[in-house]
Amino acid sequence: METVVLEVLDPMAGTLSSPRHHVKLFLRHCASTFLGRSPAFLQNLAAGYLSIMLGMAQSSQVTEAPPAPAEHADDRALRDDNGRKRLERASSAITMAVILVLIFSATVRLYELQRPNVLVFDETYYARDAHTVLHGYLGPNPLYSWEPGKEISWPHPEYGKFAIAVGEAAFGNVSFGWRIVSAICGTLLLVLVYPLGRRFGLSPPWALLGLVLAASDFLGIVQSRIATLDIFVALWSVLCIYLALRYVQTGHRLRWLFLCGLAGGLALGTKWSGGFTV
Repeated sequence: METVVLEVLDPMAGTLSSPRHHVKLFLRHCASTFLGRSPAFLQNLAAGYLSIMLGMAQSSQVTEAPPAPAEHADDRALRDDNGRKRLERASSAITMAVILVLIFSATVRLYELQRPNVLVFDETYYARDAHTVLHGYLGPNPLYSWEPGKEISWPHPEYGKFAIAVGEAAFGNVSFGWRIVSAICGTLLLVLVYPLGRRFGLSPPWALLGLVLAASDFLGIVQSRIATLDIFVALWSVLCIYLALRYVQTGHRLRWLFLCGLAGGLALGTKWSGGFTV
């Protein structure tokens, strides 16, 4: 029985000097010690098992790798000279649908933007602070030196309030003035949705569906029509992710990395939660 085990474990005993040969010698010693003290039926069972396992191991060494599945046979045709996968070109119908969704979404966000003609929700803080920034009512308070002038929302960074101040500088300290930049940024956010979906590997119809869902989101519509910080941090965060994908998927060009860092910095400078994007 021991002879059978030795032949199974080491059919070329004495002819190998590789590490694999030493491993076989060790296994042969263990097997002979165990099988020499086992009943006959266990010896036969173990010998058969070892014979099967050795045959599988030897066949795996000479068997060639299986061919690629048929559905991936044309994958090389979808890649450019540098091995990067090309994006499937959208049909003219998909392109037209994307344009129509964006036009309709911009209309929804801009229609009667001045209504209601009063401060809504957190506009009480951010629209007023944009006016404070615009007119320079900053700096230490004579009575309370730790307060930053007349600014109320001082725990938040300033970039979002700067953006609101741009609208107030252009159209005045009125409801349309403090909301117009939010509406523009909300529309630009939707502009990024379709190409972002394509960068994530979605086909044109599925990326279009993602755009439709994003455009019809009620929270996104509301945030685009009031002067708060959330729509700005959302825009910069999505732009940062999109630029990161461009950097990875287009040969690691430094300009995409620089723009990605810039967008991430703007997200963080708008609201501290933008740091999660970075």
